[in-house]
Amino acid sequence: MNCRRKIDEAQYVVQVIPGAYLHAKMPTDCVAHMRLYKYLSNIMIQLSNHYAKYLNDDGTIAVRLDNALYGWVQSSKLWYDRLCEALYEIGHTVNAEDKCVFNKMASSNQITICVHVDDLLMTCIDQKVMNSEIEKLEEIFGSLSVSYGKMQNYRGMVFDFTTEGTVVVEMKNYMEELLEYTETKTSAPTPAEVNLFDVNYKNELLSDVERAKFHTVVAKLLYLAKRARPDILLATSYLTTRVTRATEGDLEKLSRCLEYLNGTKNITLRLDGSDNYTVTVYVDASYGICG
Repeated sequence: MNCRRKIDEAQYVVQVIPGAYLHAKMPTDCVAHMRLYKYLSNIMIQLSNHYAKYLNDDGTIAVRLDNALYGWVQSSKLWYDRLCEALYEIGHTVNAEDKCVFNKMASSNQITICVHVDDLLMTCIDQKVMNSEIEKLEEIFGSLSVSYGKMQNYRGMVFDFTTEGTVVVEMKNYMEELLEYTETKTSAPTPAEVNLFDVNYKNELLSDVERAKFHTVVAKLLYLAKRARPDILLATSYLTTRVTRATEGDLEKLSRCLEYLNGTKNITLRLDGSDNYTVTVYVDASYGICG
């Protein structure tokens, strides 16, 4: 069976591991305390009035961690170690090129698992083999939230494997939310103008509130550009250099990029495999001559 046919017939599933970090135990030589926000502290008291006596004057509760918890600096590493241990146990190995990808051969078919915190994207040509793998993971982590099919929403990206030999990646919903957040209504033909790299130091600096929003929007654009819209990557990369000293001129450049997105919401990223395993990419780079 050739590689293209395997791609065409492959099965795809996204799994979410509930309370992922809580599956990781704290090291025996580590004592860690964490102050819970008022919201979480209030939930604890609602669950059991026993915790009311630990409530501080500011409405928070300080706890000692037995398991890793979201918000503690080392929790993600402890969870990764626990996940690796579990996947090793059922026969997976870490991919040599990416430590967040795991591979396993089962019944002459490869299972691939891509990991982003508690979200697992699994692919395999054999549905029965994949179902067996999911059962093994549920024995370790309990019931999983599982989504089958050749259309998968994963970390804000929609992967469409329905076309033979091709995967299309789009983030239209993500863009819609971003454009609504920034109240972008007009359109532009390009993501930037020829003055993209020009810095006018006489431009007025944005206020702290405006700069914070500028920073947030640029971060969202970077997430989008790196995953589904490489056509805005050059403009976005420049804007990332301006987040701490953003000016009115930088805001205009950000608006230009958003206006371009508003007019090109239907553009998708298409990856097309070939029989000789060649992927063709195009790069627009300045090679350090600008700046």
